Amino acid sequence: GAWHMVHGAWYTMCKVRGAWRMAYVAWCMARMVHGAWRMAYVAWCMAHGAWCMVHDVQGAWCMAHGVCCVVHGAHGAWRMAHGVWWMVHGLRCMVNVVWCMAHGVW
Repeated sequence: GAWHMVHGAWYTMCKVRGAWRMAYVAWCMARMVHGAWRMAYVAWCMAHGAWCMVHDVQGAWCMAHGVCCVVHGAHGAWRMAHGVWWMVHGLRCMVNVVWCMAHGVW
């Protein structure tokens, strides 16, 4: 009887240990899955950050391009106005020359 009790106790302890070990293995697997998920999340965050940086660079380039276009537009407008001024000045000179010639002939 005593031997059966010892054997039963040992058998029960083995069962409990086995169940505990299975639970521990399951917990380790869950931790591994959780770790893999966290690594995937970190990778996604890094990719998203890189994408955001590309957009930031693109935005900065667009802003710089906009400034350049404004400067070029102002420069072009100034050159047009300067050209008009020179044309008017040239016409005035021509009128003066014609007037002087006519005056000289007269």
